Amino acid sequence: MGEKTEKIKSMANEKGIFHIFAIDHRDVFVKCLEEKLGHAVTFEEIADEKNRLMEAVSEVTGGYLIDPVYFVKGGCLKARLSGHPFMMGVENSNYDVSCVDDAYLYPDISVHQIWKMGGSMIKLFVYYHPHMEFRHKILEIIHKVETECKKYDMPFLLEPIIYSDHPLNPEIRLSLMKEMLEQLKEVQVDIYKLEFPGDVMVYDDEKNVEICREIGNLIQTPWIVLSSGVSAEVFTKQIALSGQSGASGYAVGRSVWGEYVGTADESLEEMKRIMAGFASTADRYCHPWDRQ
Repeated sequence: MGEKTEKIKSMANEKGIFHIFAIDHRDVFVKCLEEKLGHAVTFEEIADEKNRLMEAVSEVTGGYLIDPVYFVKGGCLKARLSGHPFMMGVENSNYDVSCVDDAYLYPDISVHQIWKMGGSMIKLFVYYHPHMEFRHKILEIIHKVETECKKYDMPFLLEPIIYSDHPLNPEIRLSLMKEMLEQLKEVQVDIYKLEFPGDVMVYDDEKNVEICREIGNLIQTPWIVLSSGVSAEVFTKQIALSGQSGASGYAVGRSVWGEYVGTADESLEEMKRIMAGFASTADRYCHPWDRQ
C-alpha cells in the first residue's frame, strides 16, 4: 500500500467512512465568536476556541479539517488533535471571483510544509462556474495544487462550489454542477467534497438518491458531502441519502459548531451528541472510500 493510500486510509474509520470535523473557517468563525462573546476577539482567543471545539468532539470524529492561519505558527503545527489525523486547506480567504489571481492560494503555507507537519490530505476550496471566464484561472490554480500533491504523494481533496450571485433553483444548480464536474474530469482528484446535489425540501428521497448516484457515476471518485450550514436535521438526511448513493462520509463545520462556538463547556456535550448522530448515520448508509 502506497504512502498516499495510507494517508487517505488514516482519515477514515475502520469501515472506510469519513467523519470529518471542519474547523478551517476564518471570517465566518470570527464573526460567530464575536457575536456570541459580544466583543472583538484576539488571534489567541480564536485559536484557543477552535482547539477547544476540536477537543470537545474528539471521541466522535475521525479527523479534522483545519486552516493554516490559526493552526500554524512559525512553521509549526499548533493543533490539539487528540491523536487524530488532519487535512489542511491551502486557499486564501479572499473568494472574490472578480479578481482571481495567484494570491488565491494562502502565501504562508505549501503542500510541502503540510507534508512535513504530518498532514494526511490537502484540501482546496474553489468557487466555479462552467460558463464564466474566471474558471480558467481557477483551473490553473487547481492544476498547480494537483502538481504539488503529486510531487509529495499527498492526497488531494477538491471542494468545488458552484458560484452564483443569486439563489439557483435545484434543476439549474444540478445542471451547472454536472457541467462543472465534466470540466474537472482531467484533474486527478483523490476525494471530492461536494454540496448535496439534490434538495431534501423539493424532491422525495427516491429522486434525491437518483441525483446523488448520477453525481457519483459522473466523477467515479470517492466523495463526501459537506454541510453548507444547514440544520443538523437536514444534514443527517443528506448524509443518509448521499450515503445510499455511494458517498463515503461527510465533513461538517458551521452546521454543528455554529450554535456552540463561544458557549460554556457543558453545552458542548450537546454538540458532541449531534456529531455522534452524524457518525452513526454515515456508518449505517455510506460506502467505504476504497470500494466504490
